[in-house]
Amino acid sequence: MENETTETSTSGCGSLILGMGALSRLIGDPKYESAALCALRELWGMWSSLNLLGTTLDISTGEWIVYSSGIGAGPWYIEVGQSILNSLNLYTKVERGFANIRDVTTMQLEDHQHSFFLAET
Repeated sequence: MENETTETSTSGCGSLILGMGALSRLIGDPKYESAALCALRELWGMWSSLNLLGTTLDISTGEWIVYSSGIGAGPWYIEVGQSILNSLNLYTKVERGFANIRDVTTMQLEDHQHSFFLAET
């Protein structure tokens, strides 16, 4: 298509697996799920030497879009991520998962863990 971008978000691959898998099963034709799985396997083979995946890929060339790839973003991001994970473990880790913080001034916990917590954190 004219003026169509060839850039795609790698996070969309997970959505495609679910959507195309459901479509294939609903209509009884495995080709959609097979194509999505092929894309996932291809993407999975593109880990960087730092063991990271970028966020944006040019689907016509298979190259990472450098300005938004996130690969090589520097040690500051690793330090911040480590700090966040350490804080989560220190303040919210409970015996069977993680709790919400009800009040950040007292660090009082709430006996609740959102279902998306582990997927999006």
